[in-house]
Amino acid sequence: MFQLLPSISSRAAWTPVQAQRARARMLKPWQDALAQCHGVWAMELSPPDLPLPSGTLRMARRWHFATSFQAGKRHWPIQPGCLDLVLWRVTDDDLGILPALMQQIAMSLGPAARVLIWVEAPLLSSWCQIGMPLCSGRDWVLRQATWGDARALTLPPAAWSRVWSAALQTWVPSAAQWSVQLWQRETACPAAPTSRAQARKRAVPGLGWQPQSSVDHSK
Repeated sequence: MFQLLPSISSRAAWTPVQAQRARARMLKPWQDALAQCHGVWAMELSPPDLPLPSGTLRMARRWHFATSFQAGKRHWPIQPGCLDLVLWRVTDDDLGILPALMQQIAMSLGPAARVLIWVEAPLLSSWCQIGMPLCSGRDWVLRQATWGDARALTLPPAAWSRVWSAALQTWVPSAAQWSVQLWQRETACPAAPTSRAQARKRAVPGLGWQPQSSVDHSK
């Protein structure tokens, strides 16, 4: 298990005023990312007292898990490959079981499914150092990321927010205080053989696979 960063407990959380200000700023990039999400099955992972804004989400089936599952004690109650979207507010409990939790989320994602993440201070630096590398390691592609702060006079300009990164946040951990990130599972097909020798090597002897009719001819 990862030795999680001491910054989680050493950095103070927002005051109520800062939290209200930051979440108001996070709402627009969240809604912009939410508009890019489509499908049938969605799951929200967030505390019961801090549900994510998802009123504009148009999906037929939605689940809400108020607490994270305990890794190693019980299995993720979602069938593999069935989710089109995961809405996730990262919490302290999530960071404690992050590798196992992300493994279960990854198994539940269907082709080209999306994961929309809401992460706030004081967890942002730990997410950048642990969570984002785990996302990239699972062949998730970062489609969109917005960064900002909770200060009355915001430090980062809008243009800066679009070019900020986990590496910069690691070097300057006090710059950004929240992030909204849209990740997508990459399901690109493998490249075709580039030579005849490779093609012959991959060929299967015999008839091989034949297209099957979808019509039931037994009736």
